Amino acid sequence: MWGMIKKNDIHIVGEKLASRFGEILIIRFFGLNIVLVNSARLVRKLLTNTKYRDITNDRPPSFLREHVLYGGKDIAFSDYNEYQTNLRKLLHGVVQLYGEGVQDFEDMVNTEIGNLKNKLMMVKPGQSIDMDGALKISITRILHLFLTNEGLNEEIQAEFCSIVENYDKQFNNILRFDTNLALTLLPWLRHLPGSYRELVRKLMKHQNKLTGFFLNPSKIQKWRQKGKSLLGTLLAEQEANDQFTDESVKGVIIDTIVAGFLTTSGFLGGFLLLMLHYPDIQRRIQEELDEVLEGRQPSLGDRASLHYTNAAILECLRYIRHVPVSLPHFVKEEIEIEGYRIPAKSTMLPNLWYIAKDENQWDHPDVFNPDRFLDEDRKFVPVTHQLRQQVLPFGVGRRVCIGESFAKSRIFLYVTSLLQKFSFRPNGDPLAPEDSKYWKLNAAIHPPFLKCFIEQRK
Repeated sequence: MWGMIKKNDIHIVGEKLASRFGEILIIRFFGLNIVLVNSARLVRKLLTNTKYRDITNDRPPSFLREHVLYGGKDIAFSDYNEYQTNLRKLLHGVVQLYGEGVQDFEDMVNTEIGNLKNKLMMVKPGQSIDMDGALKISITRILHLFLTNEGLNEEIQAEFCSIVENYDKQFNNILRFDTNLALTLLPWLRHLPGSYRELVRKLMKHQNKLTGFFLNPSKIQKWRQKGKSLLGTLLAEQEANDQFTDESVKGVIIDTIVAGFLTTSGFLGGFLLLMLHYPDIQRRIQEELDEVLEGRQPSLGDRASLHYTNAAILECLRYIRHVPVSLPHFVKEEIEIEGYRIPAKSTMLPNLWYIAKDENQWDHPDVFNPDRFLDEDRKFVPVTHQLRQQVLPFGVGRRVCIGESFAKSRIFLYVTSLLQKFSFRPNGDPLAPEDSKYWKLNAAIHPPFLKCFIEQRK
């Protein structure tokens, strides 16, 4: 079994075995029970139903949690308890994607998207551009602005972008199920010569650079005075609440950078790759943007009117499966559910990879088809629709990604702003595969390359 996990990673193992063993698959390995949930319906039931949710929403012990994330002092890997609830409430107050906060958010994101568009407009006709690199710089700049309420000047942009990309590369490696499992079972591997020691060494080196970039004494005072930023709010609360420590602040920085960079860059890279593979779909999105926006800048208020665009974004989330499995959940007590018995102290993994292309739920799951999310009137189907209930990239219930609204809004503004102004074309070289099973396996996966021509639209 270890050979299968090490070779293919857990989501591929689950995909191969799900058709034989059903909606819940239990793998017993070195005294651990690893539970793969291969049904969106059962994921929702296990994580949101009052009968189960108090049992299933903690995080299991792991090397990553104990030795990298300060014993679970961040949000993503902390248990569901008073500390985690208070920290989530505090951060929800910062995001504020409602009321006046919506306009502040749009202004922040549109400023950086405007910078990206200006750079793309300087690309000469017939000149190939690395869109992956351009997107990563833009996303990193937004994350810095979100954390600090301060833009990046050109002098430190290269330094910060390098820190973020290097750290996320190492974090993505250690977040892989097989890597984290090996270090959890055999934590002394980090002290022995070899790949695990080198990975941990590089990770902690870049983690210290990342947290040190924000938390030297002079900057801490500046962030406190800035207000209206994630760091400013958290540092101010730290002075008034002993529950929030220096490790809490570092944990939130790491969560924000990892979630905001890895997942958003993976999605946007995958989306633009699909636009290169499917020029007709790109054109349909652009026609809708032209008709609805009539040349004005897209805003979050346009989401209700851009039905095909929303369908294409959701279909991309399903199709590329850039987050193969959800973060692990810890089953504190034995559970009986629909004929299955899940042992106490199991590690439960919602298998998003399998769910997104389950042939029992999707017609032609291996086809990229945004129309599947449109109704008879060509309207985007409501969130309660059966098919939308099958797409779970941000999780569900108490542990739903705290940045879900932030991520969805950024994605919408990037997609609409870029496709309104530019068309993306193959540069003559072979395209990267559209099927993500051929991309490099990681906790969050990403197209291997994304070089193309761009054309300014009239």
